[in-house]
Amino acid sequence: MRIIAALIALATPGLAFAVEPNPKATLTCEVVEQGRRTRLPAKRIRLEYPVECKLSVAGAARPEPFAARLVTTWTDYDGPKAVPKKSERLTGKVNGGAPWTATLAPDQDFVGCIDFVIEAVLTAPGADAKPAWSKKMKVKQYCPD
Repeated sequence: MRIIAALIALATPGLAFAVEPNPKATLTCEVVEQGRRTRLPAKRIRLEYPVECKLSVAGAARPEPFAARLVTTWTDYDGPKAVPKKSERLTGKVNGGAPWTATLAPDQDFVGCIDFVIEAVLTAPGADAKPAWSKKMKVKQYCPD
């Protein structure tokens, strides 16, 4: 019975793709500073320039791409009170063979001298809101002053 179900899933376009529980994906982020690139996370770095993130899925192109989203979170302070901040403005599509590139902007997606987290989320097409894959990258900034 399992073999028949597997054959039906493979024969139905899109269904075989939907059953892929854990896609092999990668998230890489680099600071683009006056032509130089520094891969994140990096030690002793202060971010005042854009951060370029690439999200890619291993394998061949699928009939329908994954929905991709980058979310940044950090804690700002209003006097002594901690205020959680979040930026969810970057969304796109990613498919095998072609990475999705998004650029995080200073003062919009992160604030200089405040540590933040970059979270990449992939959602399979036709699936519920549950992510098929996600990864978090903590960025600690160095601010000696």
